[in-house]
Amino acid sequence: MDEADLRNKATVMNTLAAAGITSAVVVFDGYGDEGQVESIEARVGETTVQLPVTSIVMLDADENGTTSSEREMPLNEAIENLCYEYLEEAHGGWEVNDGAYGTFAFTVADGSVVLDFNLRFSDSENYEHRF
Repeated sequence: MDEADLRNKATVMNTLAAAGITSAVVVFDGYGDEGQVESIEARVGETTVQLPVTSIVMLDADENGTTSSEREMPLNEAIENLCYEYLEEAHGGWEVNDGAYGTFAFTVADGSVVLDFNLRFSDSENYEHRF
């Protein structure tokens, strides 16, 4: 994880904490060379709440992980971008062919993000019989 990802994660977590949100669950799905975040669910304890409509400043990094610029974006977009960065880092090509699906669990109290990743794949079995 590069410096920009670490700072972006901290920015997202601080914004969630300031809004009183204790956790968030991000659902993603991809296949056939396309993939997307399906939903973001924010929670206060066990209660689902609306994600704040606010903008935050996120850092962009070049291919070497060096911070190159800043840009302001809505919180939901920032969370999506962070998840896409994590997916690319952990499972590049997650959306290719049969693809993958899963969730990210953001826990604000300890600043953790846990990826639950499910890879789809086709399987075949070959049998040859001579009679």
